[in-house]
Amino acid sequence: MRRPLQIQKMTDLPVDRIEPSGPFLIKEKRCEVKRYGVIFTCMASRGVHLETANSLSTSSFINTLSRFLNRRGPVRQLRCDRGKNFIGAKNELKAALEELDQDRV
Repeated sequence: MRRPLQIQKMTDLPVDRIEPSGPFLIKEKRCEVKRYGVIFTCMASRGVHLETANSLSTSSFINTLSRFLNRRGPVRQLRCDRGKNFIGAKNELKAALEELDQDRV
């Protein structure tokens, strides 16, 4: 009861988890361009879907999300961090839904 608290012993994280990773440099024709990887995972089955994004912009993420939904079908819930491109995409998609004529749909 009076023993001092134990400190949990943890091993060092692998190098690939510590070093920041940036965009992939891909050669198109004669120049190198940056491409970013986007990972979609299912919270229930832990399935993984990989897509590439041309940039970190909102429109690029919407294109990536569109490709994902076209291939895998509709999702029940989408969770992500609070990045600027994700917030921008949320606002754009919300505005697009409000513009829809629900009676015609």
